[in-house]
Amino acid sequence: KYYTYVFVRKDITLQQQIVQASHAALQAGLKFTNPSSEPNSLIVIGIRNKEQLLKAMSFLEKNNIAYESFSEPSWDYGLTAFASQPILETDRKVFKSFQLWRNS
Repeated sequence: KYYTYVFVRKDITLQQQIVQASHAALQAGLKFTNPSSEPNSLIVIGIRNKEQLLKAMSFLEKNNIAYESFSEPSWDYGLTAFASQPILETDRKVFKSFQLWRNS
């Protein structure tokens, strides 16, 4: 089984969090080939702000996990979300330090 992790900033409105996470997931789906005939499970991680999002991206890079980022072109949000390549169950431990998205 494979998992795709979507990281989204929580310093934007709830509506925009949903939109931005969806954009990142869509972009990752277009970039990465699904290695399985089954759909990936989607895990959403809430990140405090843009600075923390950049740190999370750096963390994935250090762990050799590819991702696809999304920057909102319509407003002055800049980088808002990113989604990982499909991850095997055995590799999920890399993500254990991140918190699942919760409505604040």
